[in-house]
Amino acid sequence: MKENIKIHLDNLNLLDSQEKYLYLVELAQHLPNFGINIKNSKNLIDSCTSKVWLKIEIINQKINFQAESDSLLIRGILYLIYLQLQNLDIKKYNFSILKCIKNNQTIKNLTIARKSGLKAIFDKIKDKINLQK
Repeated sequence: MKENIKIHLDNLNLLDSQEKYLYLVELAQHLPNFGINIKNSKNLIDSCTSKVWLKIEIINQKINFQAESDSLLIRGILYLIYLQLQNLDIKKYNFSILKCIKNNQTIKNLTIARKSGLKAIFDKIKDKINLQK
């Protein structure tokens, strides 16, 4: 696990429930603004309560991860995913890399609708990367 993400996940585990969501909203501000370039039907994730767009490319054997959402909470989670995947060597990718996020107690305690949307996001990441390997 990358050091930056470990710190954020540890912080989430230390906070009370209201503070956890505020922390994710704060993290959302750190996700680069990829703008309207990725906001199209090709990149839109179905099954999400919020609108989420993902664009994943492999450039020079490195993962280029771009994501947007209209939900600050989800943008915070997307930022954690971004920290794990951005510029990762494609040879080092395996889906267990994202387990630290999926298994975090804050993520596990989201509403059923949010968890369903996150599952769709994780599935789309897995599919897109496996297609390009």
